[in-house]
Amino acid sequence: MDVSNVKRVNEKIINLPSERECTALFGLDGEVTGYINKARKNELGVHWVATFQDGLAWMAKQESMTGEQWRVFAYLVSKLDFDNFFKVPQKDIASELKMNVKAVSRAIKGLKDLDVIAVGPMAGHSKTYRLNPRIAHRGSKHYKQTIIDYDDLKARQKEKG
Repeated sequence: MDVSNVKRVNEKIINLPSERECTALFGLDGEVTGYINKARKNELGVHWVATFQDGLAWMAKQESMTGEQWRVFAYLVSKLDFDNFFKVPQKDIASELKMNVKAVSRAIKGLKDLDVIAVGPMAGHSKTYRLNPRIAHRGSKHYKQTIIDYDDLKARQKEKG
């Protein structure tokens, strides 16, 4: 956070030692009234996803998962956008993985049936999908909110029949 944006009323600001990576705000009485964290560089870079061991173990135990589904799953995770959405045309997946479009379609249907992914909102004329956040997460939202949003999406789909 830029310290120049902080409203200072009868306060002085001093920097703490660099190992704390923050600035302390002190009131007139010398008591700490708050901290301002220095902006941190995202060490993961721009392309990251957090996977959960329990979710991956659950998937590995699904005897019905095919090799095609695993390949498509891995590719989709590599294209995951924030809040677990992705929009990748099946023909592009087929081209990248050197698979038949029908095989990709079959794999996506299988992943939906297993609740690995859900159909998301339309983006123009294209379908979007959402990865089950119990398996992996990439997002700006808190992980628990992503689970709530995913479950709401699934409930709305179920209501539509």
